[in-house]
Amino acid sequence: MIACHSSGKDILMKNGENQRLRRVNECFLGYSPDPDSNIRMLTNCCGELMGAACALYNRLEGDKLHTLAQWNAPPDFNPVDRPDGHICHDVIRLGGQAVFVLQDLDRTGYAKSDPNVTMYCLKTYIGAPVSCKNRCVGSLCVVYQTNYTPDEEEKKLLQILAVALGVEEERREELAALRALTEELEERVARRTADLGKVNEQLRIDIAERKQAEEALLENMEKLYAITDSATDAIVMMDNDGKISFWNPAAETIFGYRAEEAQGKELHTVLAPARYHKSYREGYDRFRKTGEGGAIGKTIELDAIRKGGVEFPMELSLATFRIKGKWHAAGIMRDITERRQAKMELVRTNEELEKKTCELIKAQEELVRNEKMAAIGRLAGCVGHELRNPLGVMNNAVFFLKTVMADADDTVGEYLEIIKQEIDNSQRIISDLLDFSRTIPPRKRAVIPRELIIESIGRCAIPENINLQTELSDALPPLRIDPLQIGQVFQNIITNAVQEMPEGGALHIAARKDDDFVEISIADTGDGILPENMEKLFQPLFTTKARGIGLGLVVCRNLTEANGGRIAVDSKPGEGAVFTVTLPVA
Repeated sequence: MIACHSSGKDILMKNGENQRLRRVNECFLGYSPDPDSNIRMLTNCCGELMGAACALYNRLEGDKLHTLAQWNAPPDFNPVDRPDGHICHDVIRLGGQAVFVLQDLDRTGYAKSDPNVTMYCLKTYIGAPVSCKNRCVGSLCVVYQTNYTPDEEEKKLLQILAVALGVEEERREELAALRALTEELEERVARRTADLGKVNEQLRIDIAERKQAEEALLENMEKLYAITDSATDAIVMMDNDGKISFWNPAAETIFGYRAEEAQGKELHTVLAPARYHKSYREGYDRFRKTGEGGAIGKTIELDAIRKGGVEFPMELSLATFRIKGKWHAAGIMRDITERRQAKMELVRTNEELEKKTCELIKAQEELVRNEKMAAIGRLAGCVGHELRNPLGVMNNAVFFLKTVMADADDTVGEYLEIIKQEIDNSQRIISDLLDFSRTIPPRKRAVIPRELIIESIGRCAIPENINLQTELSDALPPLRIDPLQIGQVFQNIITNAVQEMPEGGALHIAARKDDDFVEISIADTGDGILPENMEKLFQPLFTTKARGIGLGLVVCRNLTEANGGRIAVDSKPGEGAVFTVTLPVA
């Protein structure tokens, strides 16, 4: 139970109004540098002078109501609670400067919502809001266990103490901010060099000299210079005439000019490469009149020059402001040499990584092709010779039937021809399999290109609806190749070209000398090759034909390369294809 003291009126009657004022003045004179200690002194003074059962200073912090100071509170009093329902919370929420007086608390809704009313048998609540920087942050209150009506002097006393608490709250916040700023500045200053320490010392001397004439401006100026001097980025200001008016120590470090060297000089002439001077001057009149410019309000990267003319990359953030009606500019500049080098190194690393990735993909594709080739080789070795013998028997049988049935009707002859063609196709597939699985070393000799090409054309069945055109000069030098292998290459390519023109078209074959090689081109007017199939043409087992195993072009490439040549293809969908075989001369 809270012990009941004599009422506030009894105290005033006993001590008098002058004694109360003296007590308040003693409280103010007894202030310490610690705002929290002063808050406790003010709360105690309030409880004593108001003759209350208990005095409290409650502040709303987040979602909790905290009792920061208390006078004559019982031992079991809860200093931290949820704010909803508490009288002090409503006082804080309403704010203002009026003193709130509530009597017969046990008959109000607070008897249920505020746990202290019932727990300590409270009858009267007198409280005043406490404001800090135009916002209500707390409540100074006294409570009684009897119905008590304060007079106007007591209300004024409560208001004075509430205002004093608000001042201490402001000091408390400012000291907290100052401590945080001091810690940050100390951490930055610790990383500064000995040279920067001299500059800071000079700055402290300058600030001390200004303190005598500019006491009101001292605190803000001290913060400003501390921040700019401890910054690792250059901070430079330019006046309305385009001259340097501020130059922090980081600017000295980055650009190499001392402050006394830089201030008063034209900024662009000192810091910008000569190639930028013209564009700067063209935009300067606009800035001088309107404070606008292409770089204003942006963060950009550009080149700057150090003392001695050395260029380096710099990041610039630029802002403008007005002083006495004239536009000035302030820029924060950062040396990004290391960042740009790291970026270039990252790009180089990414390029190398992409290159290695492509090489890995190609190696993987090559491994897959090799596995295919191995599989085909095993298949060809096991099956190729076994199929050729029965196909030879079937071929002889067809020849025999054509001979003995020379007078047979057209249908029989047609079907015998179909059988003959299918046997030839099967023989060709088996030959591709065997040629692919084991490329026989070429038996090279001198060969006339025109004769070899004409002979290869003669071995191919070219329909009448295909117009064959040739450009084959007798003056072409002889080739040093295996005529059987290269003849097989030409026959395969010509046959493929014919098959691409079932409705007819044009087949153009030409040859020309190119240094120590002869280029033979075979062009058709078929449907052409789709772009996505171009890279797959020479891969084993890739084919777009309904009948085929995708080895013909692979064999052509292998035979051409074995003879010291190369094969290439050029095609567009709907425009046909051109195969070019390049072979060495003798």
